[in-house]
Amino acid sequence: MQKNLEYKPIEIKGNGVYCFDDKYKRPMKMGYLIDDVFIKEVESKNRMRVFAGYGIQTEAVKLFEANGINKIVVVEKDTGKYLWCNSCDWVTGKSMDYGRGKQTFLAVGQLKDLTQATGANAGWATKVLIALKK
Repeated sequence: MQKNLEYKPIEIKGNGVYCFDDKYKRPMKMGYLIDDVFIKEVESKNRMRVFAGYGIQTEAVKLFEANGINKIVVVEKDTGKYLWCNSCDWVTGKSMDYGRGKQTFLAVGQLKDLTQATGANAGWATKVLIALKK
């Protein structure tokens, strides 16, 4: 089977972030951007039990850092929690490939509550929360 060489493993199109899914052989939306913040929406039941957290394609984390996307927000749609960290913190997670590309996982305990952001983080956090609640 010939691979689609025109499609990059991770791409930013508009405000969407897409990865090529080897299982389904097509691009899949993995999240979106609000300014320089990556938003990943999840259901808490999809938390990776082994790592007690969530995963993002490893190549995406590298792309974020290279393009000045410095914050990652995980939105648990079913619980209403907004969790965040700096993209450079995500790199410290554990990496594994479960058949859909290498992912880096970060434990929920390493993420901060976005609604409690203070100081230098309060401005962007408030802007993102307003956009997410629209």
